[in-house]
Amino acid sequence: MTHRLLIALIALIAAPLVLLGWGTSSLLRRQRETAQQQLHTVLQSRLLEIDQSLSEVLAGHARRISAALDRPGNPISRFEQITRHDPVVRQCFFANAKGVIVYPPKPVAEDPEAIAIYAALPAIIASNPGLEISELDRPSGDVSTKLQPTRSQPPQSKSGGKSAAKPAATTVRWQVWYMDEGSQLILWLLKSNGDSIGVLLERARWVSELIAALPDAKSVAIANPAVTKTSATQADSISCTSLVDEAGQIVYRWGSDLETADDPIAVVPLSPPLSSWQLQYNNASPLLPESGSLATMLSISGLAVMLLALGAYVMTSVQRQMHVARSRVSFAGQVSHELRTPLTNIRLYAELAESDLENLPEGDTRETIGRRLRVIDSESRRLGRLVSGVLEMVRDERNVRAPSRKPTDVDKLIDQTLAQFAPRFDTLGIEVQRDADAAGPLCVDPDIIEMVLVNLLSNVEKYAASGKYVRVASSIEGNELVVTVTDRGPGIPRRYHRKIFRPFFRLDDSIHAPSGTGIGLAIAKLAAQRHAGRLTIENVDVGTQFELRVAVDARRCDRSGT
Repeated sequence: MTHRLLIALIALIAAPLVLLGWGTSSLLRRQRETAQQQLHTVLQSRLLEIDQSLSEVLAGHARRISAALDRPGNPISRFEQITRHDPVVRQCFFANAKGVIVYPPKPVAEDPEAIAIYAALPAIIASNPGLEISELDRPSGDVSTKLQPTRSQPPQSKSGGKSAAKPAATTVRWQVWYMDEGSQLILWLLKSNGDSIGVLLERARWVSELIAALPDAKSVAIANPAVTKTSATQADSISCTSLVDEAGQIVYRWGSDLETADDPIAVVPLSPPLSSWQLQYNNASPLLPESGSLATMLSISGLAVMLLALGAYVMTSVQRQMHVARSRVSFAGQVSHELRTPLTNIRLYAELAESDLENLPEGDTRETIGRRLRVIDSESRRLGRLVSGVLEMVRDERNVRAPSRKPTDVDKLIDQTLAQFAPRFDTLGIEVQRDADAAGPLCVDPDIIEMVLVNLLSNVEKYAASGKYVRVASSIEGNELVVTVTDRGPGIPRRYHRKIFRPFFRLDDSIHAPSGTGIGLAIAKLAAQRHAGRLTIENVDVGTQFELRVAVDARRCDRSGT
């Protein structure tokens, strides 16, 4: 196997394998990315469900506290009562429209916690409250719109023609304040007249209630949607969900006892007012199974073996066919070479016989012998040209003889070539039309021009004699010699216009077809290309037309021929 065939075989195997590997890896990567996105969406939705339950806990506190503080009566007594009886309430305070703290009174020195809260009240009241709480009577816990709490005084009847004044509307909002051990939640009831009622919640209490709303610490964290039911228990045993506060500390975790040093798989911040808190999901092992790289590699390896076997079979077949073709070409070259000597002798003895014929007396016998000798000479010349063409075709490209350009009367050369076919054309009744317009000596190789014309005219004799017509035209177009040979025979279908120049190709290989080797046009085309020209078949309605174009630049003539 030559190096070129080996490289072709490697390319034949490597190219589809590279494309297959690239396509497979791209497909697996896209599938994995899609699966990760879907898995992340599922985990996010489940964490959002947990966040909804935590929001409902705070919303329940807001509804209960706002309803208690909106009851009729002395507000100071209501503040003291709710502080004593509601464990989630740490401290109540009240400020009028001017920002003056009305409640609580200044604490005594023995209560440092009350002193700290009282000292922070001016800053708390001066700061803007947080986000609004929406419709606390809803279980959704949304915190975006106003709350219409119960009225502080029930409306009076219309008896007496007067109705009681409606109490001021109340807006309920959350505020987050950082002091002591972390974030503190303050529930604000903002009156339309400018008064503000604030309730500071007990952090330990509302945190414990948030934890109480979460699953049991030993229960499963979040079911892994990427695994089957048979492996769900195993997957859940290595995952956990954590509630993380604003400082990044884990407040509560349920699921398995994992080291959560790695980044969480899914993170969801809690709804306001605990926007700085997060729900995090961790898993000890990847949720998505690893792609089967071993199976993929085995599949590609199997395909590589199949392609290797197929490539080896194809290359072996090609080599076998090339060997047969080389053997045929070598045989044709050897036979053609061996024919040269007897052909030369035949022509020599034919010329000697013609010379001896002049010594015979005039008569029918002399005329008959002379005519037969001329046929022998013509056919031997024709066979010699065929042998020369075969040798030119089978010769190695590196050893092809370069054109011998010399000033040539092309019209005279064409007429001499037609004269060689005149006897046979007369016998077949073929009319010859000659259009000569290539006057003057032209710089061409006469042997190559003659070889092309002989092959074209020979085809007219064999395959287009039924048209009874042939036209040979010569002209000059720019710096090119143009020679056309046109007949009125059966023609060649357009689908065969490229194939007819292939060696040994024939349109009709039946036993009734004219004799021929199928190499005439191949020899003619090769000869034209050797002369830096081209031989083409033109599209005509009737018959066949070949066109030969050859450059005739005088500067390229051989010095010996000038």
